Amino acid sequence: METSAKTAMNVNDIFLAIAKKLPKNEQLASGLPGHGRRGVDLSENQQQTSSGCCK
Repeated sequence: METSAKTAMNVNDIFLAIAKKLPKNEQLASGLPGHGRRGVDLSENQQQTSSGCCK
């Protein structure tokens, strides 16, 4: 599919076409702990341990 960022021709259409072809993961919708998405814990309560010369 031909697109143009300059004129925005087919930009939305290509994103929709890509999204339709992505595999669906049933576990993401389950909401069960330990299933589905894994990510980075950004909570401020955790402290990182330093190892090495740079602090």
